[in-house]
Amino acid sequence: LGLTEVLQCATRKQIEDYLPPLVSTVQEALCDSDQDVRHQAAVAFQTLYKLCGSEAVDAVVPVLLDQVSDDTSGNHEKALFGLCQVLKLRSKELLPEIVPRLLATPMSRPHINALGTIAEVTGSSLHLLASKILPVLTSELVRTDALAKDDDADARELNKALEACVLKIVSAVEESGIQWFAVEMLKECNSEDPAHRKWGVKIVGQFIAGNQTDFAPQVTMLLKELVGCFTDFDTDVLVAVRDSLNALVKARPIDELMEHIEFLRNMIVSMCSD
Repeated sequence: LGLTEVLQCATRKQIEDYLPPLVSTVQEALCDSDQDVRHQAAVAFQTLYKLCGSEAVDAVVPVLLDQVSDDTSGNHEKALFGLCQVLKLRSKELLPEIVPRLLATPMSRPHINALGTIAEVTGSSLHLLASKILPVLTSELVRTDALAKDDDADARELNKALEACVLKIVSAVEESGIQWFAVEMLKECNSEDPAHRKWGVKIVGQFIAGNQTDFAPQVTMLLKELVGCFTDFDTDVLVAVRDSLNALVKARPIDELMEHIEFLRNMIVSMCSD
């Protein structure tokens, strides 16, 4: 708290003169075991960011990311807590810096877990990175699923971790970003690769089952995409479509779904005539 007050009263020149020790102190406090200390450290970081801009980000965030990436050290969880505290205050500015590093392929377990944890505190900005996040996660699900079918135990565990990560992401998106996110999510259902289509459809199902916001305005586009997938030749895709539609029926009120009957009838007639 004292450091935060000092930073708020200091000039940019004074902070620049003492930036290295200030950064070191803030980094350490962000990883503190006490939640109140981490919160005050995040406020101190915000003050540094306002005065020094990207210089503060470049000094603090990479160190935290390095610690997050190394789950063999005792600082992994603490660094992740610290990163989340920073993102709570500056998610829109910092997510574009952090997410690409976590999405480096092949994705490691620490990065998968970190991405899911970060998603839980950045729901208001998460949709802005959907076009980067969803294609990578879908491809990683396809890759690990294929390896798991060859009795690769590590790949099987990674696949489960990826599914858990995706569920956290699709559940965290807030109502203001649902339309944006849904558009990007549905793109993954149109791949030329049937395995990619399957996982794209499964992600839609996870979104429907996991997101608790009111996505009624997006029901039409979800139905259009899912029902359209019934012409797919791949059995796994068809099973995923069935499961996702079942999730939609459970997630939305019956009277709301009844409003889409005429749309579905016309769509099915069009599909049959084609």
